Amino acid sequence: MASEYPSTLVEVGKLLLAIPALYAAFVLFGLGPVGWAVLAAAVLLGGAIWYDGSDGEREGSERTNCPHCGAPNDAGAAVCEYCEESLAAE
Repeated sequence: MASEYPSTLVEVGKLLLAIPALYAAFVLFGLGPVGWAVLAAAVLLGGAIWYDGSDGEREGSERTNCPHCGAPNDAGAAVCEYCEESLAAE
């Protein structure tokens, strides 16, 4: 069964890639206009790769908002996981 949330390993990998990317950005910035162009292209490409297009939604999961506090909950839940009130319509 697939996890509901992104893998922690993937998130740590993204963070570890950011460190050398920042170093490379400083080096490229120091190269003048050619370095700036390469840096701009790298930022655009990196952003396109980093963005997964999910808009924060979990794949394969239906959500409903709590009528009391407005927090998102799984559609099949009976009780809000935040305020612990019933999710049944009143």
